[in-house]
Amino acid sequence: MKTESLSKFWKLALFCSLTIVTTANIVCVNFSRIVFPGDSSASLYYPSTSVFCNELAKIILSCVLLLYEVKSCSRLMSVLKTEVFEKWSSTLKMAVPAIVYVIQNNLSFFALGNLDPATYQVTYQLKLLTTALVMRLLLGKILTSKQWGALFVLLIGVCLVEIEKLAPQDMTAVSRQMLQTASANKKDDSVIGEERSYDSPAGSSVNVLAGIAATIGMTFCSAFAGVYFEKMVRSSPASSSGGKGLQQGAIKLSELGELWVKNIQLYLFSCISALAACLLHDGDKIAENGFFHGYNSLTVVVVLIGSAGGTATALMLKYLDNIYKNFASSMSLVLASFCSFCLTGQLYGPKFFLGSFLVCLSLFIYQSTQKTLTNKTTVGSNSANRQRNLPLPMYMPKEVISKVMEQNDVSKA
Repeated sequence: MKTESLSKFWKLALFCSLTIVTTANIVCVNFSRIVFPGDSSASLYYPSTSVFCNELAKIILSCVLLLYEVKSCSRLMSVLKTEVFEKWSSTLKMAVPAIVYVIQNNLSFFALGNLDPATYQVTYQLKLLTTALVMRLLLGKILTSKQWGALFVLLIGVCLVEIEKLAPQDMTAVSRQMLQTASANKKDDSVIGEERSYDSPAGSSVNVLAGIAATIGMTFCSAFAGVYFEKMVRSSPASSSGGKGLQQGAIKLSELGELWVKNIQLYLFSCISALAACLLHDGDKIAENGFFHGYNSLTVVVVLIGSAGGTATALMLKYLDNIYKNFASSMSLVLASFCSFCLTGQLYGPKFFLGSFLVCLSLFIYQSTQKTLTNKTTVGSNSANRQRNLPLPMYMPKEVISKVMEQNDVSKA
């Protein structure tokens, strides 16, 4: 099914759903990492274990949705056996974004160790542009000048929001909190590295440049992983399964069933990398205090919301694209800040409101440009259809013409 087959209403509902789920995830993760009076930071759960539970919950949710598709547990097991294990070459393709996400998270630890959080956040927002570049290379998507302008406006708006959010806080504390919650804020990422607090590079331009280079590398990793997964979920079963299609016996999956299978393939590798992160990053603490140390009802909510966000992201990439996913993520930053104001009373300055306005404006510009392109495409296709109905001039290759002339000469003789 092409993206045009989904109605505008459902596209809007999908965009709003991802925005709301991402906003809820940001708010819940931030509150789950708050140390209340009388408690210590040692009572908090380990982010690496929450990432593993998050990825495992995504697999379970995808299996439940696939079960609804095939209507039988035996058929579900048969489909999983065929599509995930027997067609291992197709499954291995989904290891690529999982590996790239691991590289991205290691780069994030290096970047945060050499940059202050404000520089890190602003530089990382370049992913809004690198995503469009990677989509041009992998998917052949061409943006107009107005669409590029909308992305630049979005970049400026998000940077203003991030700077305003970080300005009134202590940079060292912010950096430490970012390191602790980085894995929980990722959608399909797994953090492998050592927690480090930010130490000023003391004027060392080499460290700053290395941190910026690592952050730019993160933007390309994020863009490549997202666009690669988008390409995989949009590919037909014939092209991804050697022409056999996604089916087992009499079972032929719909496009949503195919999407759930790809989700399971991706999250299977994400679980493996997340488990490795648990052992390498918090192995000693888990052995001493247990895997579910610090878990409470809010932690469970974080895991469930994360699994719903993974499903919403897959649907977004299937029926829209990565650029709209970035718009939804940017809108969620603004909404999460408003929620923080309502819950904690934290005030923001004029930069935040200007940035919020620019984020909304960029979405309006991009969407209005998209509508214009759609109308031009429709007019062009109607014109082409009218031209097809006109009598076409006869064309024959020279060899055919010469043979016809020879036959005419023979018949006249």
